Amino acid sequence: MHEEPEPLAIILLDLPMPQAYALAQLCKRLSWTDARGMAVDDDEARAMLSACNMLRASLGARGITVR
Repeated sequence: MHEEPEPLAIILLDLPMPQAYALAQLCKRLSWTDARGMAVDDDEARAMLSACNMLRASLGARGITVR
């Protein structure tokens, strides 16, 4: 049986640089405990952290990295 790929959400966002760096910092600092406290279950918490990691990688690819 062949599974259909999940649809993608393509997000274009214009941010001033200070907000872009702050967003990258938030993604870096968000922990399992933070995500789990806001999620309905472990799967949603994992999805939240995965999305944040993808966002952070996208920001990093554009030179917006934090330590």
